[in-house]
Amino acid sequence: EGAFYVYRLSSMDGGAKREKPIAEIQLVLCSVKPVRMGSRSYLKLRSPRDQLMLQALTEDKMRSWTLFFSSAIAAAYGAGGPYGGSNSGGVGSGGGGNTSG
Repeated sequence: EGAFYVYRLSSMDGGAKREKPIAEIQLVLCSVKPVRMGSRSYLKLRSPRDQLMLQALTEDKMRSWTLFFSSAIAAAYGAGGPYGGSNSGGVGSGGGGNTSG
């Protein structure tokens, strides 16, 4: 649908009940940038209205999530790629993407 939603984890019900998202960012006009602060790795998602910082457990995970979001942003534009477009097999169907920026 072209949006990324963040939900609060619920320890009471195992996450079975879907609540309202605590954050929503539209991917169409979004940019993604890996950020290092000391020994920590972050991912900055920025749209014209919102900014979201996500912490990655490792630098490798940060690179993987950057690749994922770069591909999802391209798919939101209708550019195809592994996570969308007319030639794709759906989410998680393959690699590739551009992490420059």
